[in-house]
Amino acid sequence: MKKLLLSLFCLSTTLLLAHGEEAFEDAEFYTGGKSAVVMAHFGTTHSDTRAKTIDAINQKAIKAFDGKADVFEAYTSRIVTKRVAANEGIKKYSPSEVLVSLKKQGYKNVIIQPTNVIDGVEMESIKKEAQVHAKDFNNLRVGDALLSDPHHYEDTINAVMKTAGPLNKKEAVVLVGHGTYNSATSAYAMFDYMAKDMEKPIYVGTVEGYPTFETVVKQLKKDKKKEIVLMPMMFVAG
Repeated sequence: MKKLLLSLFCLSTTLLLAHGEEAFEDAEFYTGGKSAVVMAHFGTTHSDTRAKTIDAINQKAIKAFDGKADVFEAYTSRIVTKRVAANEGIKKYSPSEVLVSLKKQGYKNVIIQPTNVIDGVEMESIKKEAQVHAKDFNNLRVGDALLSDPHHYEDTINAVMKTAGPLNKKEAVVLVGHGTYNSATSAYAMFDYMAKDMEKPIYVGTVEGYPTFETVVKQLKKDKKKEIVLMPMMFVAG
């Protein structure tokens, strides 16, 4: 199945969630100056998938915040930024560069919304950059990664099953996450556990981390699954 999981991000309760679902229901955030939303992506060097994922969710944010905040974009990967500039002549800016520009433009309230799946190393980096620039704004907040709250896990599991379509008893969905070297990799195991608790035929593996490829194969054999819908648990093609 050649479907990227953009639907996961589009279906997770509200588009932007910063430290709890009610964080941005506070109308005071949008008062006292201009407001901006910075969509922070790892980035990709593949222009075709960029249009289907990054550009698409940027447009969704623009629509969601129409009349409340202006939407900007940032790339967190320096390698991707350099390659896009070298290969396509397109300049992509880091979160820090965008925040410096927003300060100069007179913005007072800023939301940085990452499109990361888990709260791992990339999220740590974004939060550190935000801390450096926090003094430059009246309000500067960082939104959550996709898998940050049990309700978000549940919504994402339902989105996966909707994308996969009806399955028979011998079929299963295998999600392939990137994985990370810190404790945030446990999010993948939690996703797998919750899916099974919800009685959904979803199995989660990672490229770098746990659960491993061997772990997934073992579970599939145990459950006598014969046909697999393979889906990337990643936002863009790297």
